[in-house]
Amino acid sequence: MSVTFFKKSRKKRNRKHGFLKRMASHDGRAIINRRRACKRKRLAVRA
Repeated sequence: MSVTFFKKSRKKRNRKHGFLKRMASHDGRAIINRRRACKRKRLAVRA
């Protein structure tokens, strides 16, 4: 039985879940604003 392991890639992680990606869409901006309202230290992934 083979298992697929998580392969780290900062570029892929940032491009998919990063701040700029979030700010690019209306829903993404809503996520950032929700997290700002909670006073989150990290608004988006920091890879």
